[in-house]
Amino acid sequence: MKVWERGACNLGILYDDLNMLDQAREWYQYSLDIAGKISNQKIIELATGNLGLMYLKQGQFTKALDCFEHHLQLARKNGDQWSEGNALTNKGIASIKLQNYVQALECFRNSITINQRLRDHEGEAKNLSYIGIVLETTGDLDGAVLAYQSRIAIAQELNDFHGEAIGSWNLGKILIKQKRYRLGLACLRKCIDHEKNIGDPAWTEDLKAIQEIEALYGNTEE
Repeated sequence: MKVWERGACNLGILYDDLNMLDQAREWYQYSLDIAGKISNQKIIELATGNLGLMYLKQGQFTKALDCFEHHLQLARKNGDQWSEGNALTNKGIASIKLQNYVQALECFRNSITINQRLRDHEGEAKNLSYIGIVLETTGDLDGAVLAYQSRIAIAQELNDFHGEAIGSWNLGKILIKQKRYRLGLACLRKCIDHEKNIGDPAWTEDLKAIQEIEALYGNTEE
């Protein structure tokens, strides 16, 4: 029977990857039904989290949040810290979609605590990016700057050039908002350089955006 519930969950993942979300939901639910009958807690946990991600894709954010909350409780009950951190991050994302920013920040910060305990630097960097988004959205630009700077520092430590570029772009946008134009433009250009080096076609449009900013503020002392 264990093969059946795992296979059903894997089929859900396959349909999910193909963006065939109705079929994915059916197989996740089938996996949950089978796993529930034999008390396979790990499969229940996995399928519940995946079902939440599927609802997130569909824009059904309240259902997604419910799934992630259930996933979180299952992970804690099973003593699975990695899964607990993942559930917290996903719950935070759903909370952003529902504009519950206080809850989102709490989720991401609690997830970071687990990331640090497990030395999951990539997970910590991801959560710092989400914290930056929330703080920018709620008007705490200084807090957003600190979050993105920490995210960049982790990327540099990991030699994650792509992560550093994304963090630099986000940081640059905040600095521009703060009228710290020279620093902001330097961060934006760091991202452009990376995009150009890897052949990302987005670099030409991003370059135009930077040039427009430079035309307005490039000679300022800030």
